[in-house]
Amino acid sequence: MADHTKMEESQNTSNVLCDACHGNQKLSAVKSCFQCVTSFCETHLENHKTAARLIKHKLIDPVDNLEDYICVKHEKPLELFCRDDRTFLCSICIEIGHKAHNIVPIEQESGDQRAQLEKTQAEVKMMIQDRIKKTEEIKSSEKNNNVKSLIALIERCQSELLEVIWQKQKAAEKQAEELIQELEQEISELKRRETALEQLLHTEDHLHLLQTCSSVCSLPQVKSWTSNITDLNTEIFKKALQGLQENIKMELKKFFEIS
Repeated sequence: MADHTKMEESQNTSNVLCDACHGNQKLSAVKSCFQCVTSFCETHLENHKTAARLIKHKLIDPVDNLEDYICVKHEKPLELFCRDDRTFLCSICIEIGHKAHNIVPIEQESGDQRAQLEKTQAEVKMMIQDRIKKTEEIKSSEKNNNVKSLIALIERCQSELLEVIWQKQKAAEKQAEELIQELEQEISELKRRETALEQLLHTEDHLHLLQTCSSVCSLPQVKSWTSNITDLNTEIFKKALQGLQENIKMELKKFFEIS
């Protein structure tokens, strides 16, 4: 942003107090005035609704950092946004280097960026749900493999293969745990991004929204997880069963030859 603006992180606007109230019993502000650089409660806002010289003042939802909405160079309200230079402008700034630029009211730009935030938030939520689903698929795959039956068959037909099978099973479980851990880390990161998006969507501080949206609108760098990651043990058990099948055939052949 341009160096003539003082952009600081916005505070929660839900607790902005009326600057016109005196003493310790200050009421919550309902509006902030650009021209007055003051936040008003409902009672002290009445003059802005009735006094001719105040009616035209620019009112916004209450913010703590109202001084940040004032141009440092020209001491005018920063009511506009230059899309070409990505900076906030007052009415005088437009005439100095921004005449042919794409200028919009700050509320309009905030609304457009809010729409982008909502789109990004929806995508993040979908990514979270997809990774939760993948995590459950891995867990289900681990629960549903018929390890006990396979072990029983191995013990009956070829006990010496048991140690090999267990080693392969442990390797598969370790792989599953690593995948689950990686997915859970991505879910945690995506949830943090979702929380940031949710907070930004509910702020009424247009400056803070425009300053922050570019850093949270982009999707986090995560894996696509498009490949099939279920049935991690399929190949392991398939090879083991093929070996056992041959042994069973040999044992049955011997049995029938003897009998």
